[in-house]
Amino acid sequence: MANALETVLKRISTMTDAVRGNTLTSDLQRIYNRKMANDQSFTVMIFGMAQMQKLHADVRLLMQMVETYGLALSDVKKVAEGMLTGHEGILRKRYELTDAADLVREAKAALLAVENKEDWSRLLTQMYLYANDVTHALAVLIPWHELAVAFEGSRTVNPAYAQRLVN
Repeated sequence: MANALETVLKRISTMTDAVRGNTLTSDLQRIYNRKMANDQSFTVMIFGMAQMQKLHADVRLLMQMVETYGLALSDVKKVAEGMLTGHEGILRKRYELTDAADLVREAKAALLAVENKEDWSRLLTQMYLYANDVTHALAVLIPWHELAVAFEGSRTVNPAYAQRLVN
């Protein structure tokens, strides 16, 4: 178990370092180039960022369930399994953040094998930091100019609506 845990911790650390080093990781490149509404990436980036923030919050919740509320690892593992499986699927299918999804899957497997609170906390702390850093990286990459284009497009599609906004 220790080797699997250390392997996942090393992978999380490597991916976190890449994001912190302002490296445009393959995940960040994929979501930035993904087009959705009105052939723009603004929407997918905003919602992808929100999903990473949700992962960040849920990881913190899993930490608190054990550390603050004193719940048994065996009980919290049941919650963690479903929660992290959901995050993995959404990150992979909706936002094409496949590296993050793979990391969540690997972390989930290691987490379910953890036998003590110290390793539980260590692994989740690293996931917490990773999710936070990816959230920040996505916020920095959001193509805000596309929001202006989308708004200008709404004027041509529905002039009455645009006029209401101006008045």
